Amino acid sequence: MQIWRSVMWSLVSPGVYREVLTILVLLAWRSVASLQVQAPLLPEQPFLVFWGISDFFCQGRPDPSSFSIVANGTGHLKDGGVTIFYENDLGLYPYFGSNNQPVCGGLPQLTNLEMHLLKSEGDIKSKIPSPEYHGLAIINWDEWWPNLSHTKIKRLIYQDQSWAILEQFFPDWSLAELNHWAQVDFDSAAQSIMVETLLQARTLRPKGVWGFSSYPTCHNSNWKSINSSGCCTKEEVALNDHLSWMWAKSCALYPSLQVNEEQSNSEAHSRVTHQILEALRVANMAEAQTALPVFPLLNILYSSSSSFLSQADLENTIGESAALGASGVVLRQKLFSTQTQRHCWGLSGYLSKTLGPYVVNVTTAARLCSTMVCRSRGRCVRKDPKELVYLHLPPEAFQLMPEDGEVGDTVAQGKLRPQDVQNWKDKFKCQWFVGLTSETGSEAEEQEDEEVEKPFEATEINVTPNSMDGALTWGLPVHFILALILLLTWQILI
Repeated sequence: MQIWRSVMWSLVSPGVYREVLTILVLLAWRSVASLQVQAPLLPEQPFLVFWGISDFFCQGRPDPSSFSIVANGTGHLKDGGVTIFYENDLGLYPYFGSNNQPVCGGLPQLTNLEMHLLKSEGDIKSKIPSPEYHGLAIINWDEWWPNLSHTKIKRLIYQDQSWAILEQFFPDWSLAELNHWAQVDFDSAAQSIMVETLLQARTLRPKGVWGFSSYPTCHNSNWKSINSSGCCTKEEVALNDHLSWMWAKSCALYPSLQVNEEQSNSEAHSRVTHQILEALRVANMAEAQTALPVFPLLNILYSSSSSFLSQADLENTIGESAALGASGVVLRQKLFSTQTQRHCWGLSGYLSKTLGPYVVNVTTAARLCSTMVCRSRGRCVRKDPKELVYLHLPPEAFQLMPEDGEVGDTVAQGKLRPQDVQNWKDKFKCQWFVGLTSETGSEAEEQEDEEVEKPFEATEINVTPNSMDGALTWGLPVHFILALILLLTWQILI
């Protein structure tokens, strides 16, 4: 031991040693604090777009999967895709209708949890028959939040009825007492319903990627509000922090992206950006070794006019999600009318001419950037989240066309140039998947040069199932281990 001490003291003075130790510990903390992300749901597909629109009445519309959109029951995804449960689809979800008529009691406090879970079990087994289902499973409960203070802003009836229950038993309570205990009763009952429903769902279909929509949120969709920047307020951030119990039980986050046709492009972009960034922040709060995947939900129609989203707003939503590091986007439209042929023709034309080609562009660019910049071991994420750069294919180098002439899947065909890859490297960084690290050294750089010079012909994106049920591993960084060793050595020396 004395020899070891002498050697260490001869190599470095105590002051220098202490400084080196401090630097290493700080580096280790930075690495540990920044969680890696789960590998893609489908291999080598860092950004996925899911078709969650109930349009099975439409006959003859193009198959969404021909535009690299993940649709239910197609290709290799017969046990995957996306399933959305709305208010009346799952259990005895309590809420007040548009005419203030109570449904299933109206309030969480009045819900019979046992009966709710009994019905929800049957609903889950009916809508997701396969026990091996490994797709997205979204519970879309939007009538109230599990926080009365926020819920009453949207619908005051929830507070009024919560007061009425308490006043029956405590008629002498003050307004302050009614406020306090109504909040306690509502919040605790809402949390109980949501947690128990989520736990039951994960037990019945354990490979499903379960979560609630629309959570988390900034409540910034009102573009006419004073908060024109779209930033999340301190109150909204605090509420999302308070919902840590939800993130701990969720498999993924499903925030909602909303744009208005009357908004300016900069306003729409700002609000969507802040919504996605808040979801990504919350994704790191979950009690897991990896950050939760984020799949924003997107209505393809403007609520104000029922027209389809413009090309610019597809960039503001789908493009922004890909550039910021989301795992994908879910296309949905709860109230979309598919009963008339006119609506079906409109959907078919929009999918063929606008939506589909843009999805092929973004998903192909995300895959290529992951391959060329991150060695397929991570996804490309903007270095500066506020910079308007997107994962788009260079138009000078790629064209979108049917794979087999007149028919077949639409694919991107072209050749990546060295400057295209360098542009991605300048603007994007790698968000590493769990258990995978970056390659370093001249050998990797030589391999990169060879890959860039080779002509690239983009072919059909083949998606294969990946159940995500394997064990997750979390390798400690080398400098963290070194810091621990040096810390123990320092204790021995002193």
